[in-house]
Amino acid sequence: MSGSEGPSRDAPDPTQFVWVEDDGSARELTPDEQEYLGTEFPPGDGARPYIKWRYGARTPDGRLSGFLERRKLPARVVVRPHGG
Repeated sequence: MSGSEGPSRDAPDPTQFVWVEDDGSARELTPDEQEYLGTEFPPGDGARPYIKWRYGARTPDGRLSGFLERRKLPARVVVRPHGG
C-alpha cells in the first residue's frame, strides 16, 4: 500500500479543517497546508501541526491562529477561499 492513497488513519482528514487567522477570520486551506495536515507525525514530534481544540483557543504565545475542525467554527464566521 503506497502513501499516496490519502490520509492515514492517524493523520486528520484535511478537508474537514479550516485555518483561523489571528484576527478571528477563517479561510480554506491551501494545497500545501492540506498536505501538511494530512501527514502522519509520530507522537511528540515538534513539527506536528497545531490543531485548535476550540475556536477561541490560543497558542502559548497568545495567538488565535491555527487549524480548526470546520464543525467547531462558529456559524457567524464566514470561510473565505485560500486566495492562491
